[in-house]
Amino acid sequence: MLPDAIAWDACNTGLRREGAYSAVYSAVEQAAAALGPLALGLVLSLDAGPRGIVLAAALIPAAASALSALLLAGYTLDERRSMEEP
Repeated sequence: MLPDAIAWDACNTGLRREGAYSAVYSAVEQAAAALGPLALGLVLSLDAGPRGIVLAAALIPAAASALSALLLAGYTLDERRSMEEP
């Protein structure tokens, strides 16, 4: 997805901004890596017993996967479309 977005941006703006796109991607990836354990710790600290483990191990990851699938359903940029002229 990242290379397609970079190619689309370059074709439509004439600017080469690979560094900016890569920096944003890296920042989001780092934030997700930091917030995941934080969320897990918060869920497990609720003192819900085994139910907290079920939430942390099954329900929250399933909800996150469903949300990401919904967000990706709107992504229509593919390799062919990224190389089209504006």
